[in-house]
Amino acid sequence: MKEYKLKKAIREGKTLCGMSISVPIPTFLEIIGYAGFDFVYIDTEHSIISLESLSNMIVSSEFSGMSTLIRVSDNEPTLVRKALEVGADGVIIPHVNTREDAKRAVSNTRLPPEGIRGFGGLVRSNNFNTPSLSMDEYTRRSNEGVIVVAQIEEQEAVQNIGEILDVEGVDAILLGPSDLSLSLGIPGEFQNPRFVRTIDEVLGVAKKKNIPVMCTASYVAHPVTVENIKILIEKGLRLLLFGSVDGAVRQVCLNTMDNIVRKIR
Repeated sequence: MKEYKLKKAIREGKTLCGMSISVPIPTFLEIIGYAGFDFVYIDTEHSIISLESLSNMIVSSEFSGMSTLIRVSDNEPTLVRKALEVGADGVIIPHVNTREDAKRAVSNTRLPPEGIRGFGGLVRSNNFNTPSLSMDEYTRRSNEGVIVVAQIEEQEAVQNIGEILDVEGVDAILLGPSDLSLSLGIPGEFQNPRFVRTIDEVLGVAKKKNIPVMCTASYVAHPVTVENIKILIEKGLRLLLFGSVDGAVRQVCLNTMDNIVRKIR
């Protein structure tokens, strides 16, 4: 049966490290897992990843012993249900701006009577009902184990952060620096004092409510050093992202082009 070990680690207060991916290449997930990362965040909001590809990616992640979070493209029941049925440990819900948004996100992940998620028995999250598991047991394990991560990426969300974090079932939040900087009217200015103050405000509220925060380290640690990351961990950044696989491939290509290829052509 599915273990939902990521939620256990979050509840134990551990600092967890992961990467994101937005290309449908299962082998990349095996590499991330074998390298020792705790989790991978699969982005289906800004990617071409199909449900079939997503299913294969989940298998590769599990094979390498790594947990998975899927960012769905909208706070919509069908998208959430399918992401969970293919076997993800949880979902990241974009644009959670109000208490009502957060409550809907939690409800979409929970099977009745706790929520509105539809039941499917022959799915990976239920081991395709082999061996057979009672509906009550599957419902209990899923409702207790699934993770809900609310993405905070607009001024409205920052203004309502306390109410969002008070919603039972919100396990963590993901900071969306790019969209947040756009919402603040300072696009891409991640060291702007206003941006830094906003991030600190969210971290402060989250820490008081004991809700872990997820973010890509390079957006909030300037520069990205062990010392700066330790400071952020003390502030509540307990789900650390170290870039994306596709971004790493891009950077290798650019570095090779700049440092070698253009000098030998």
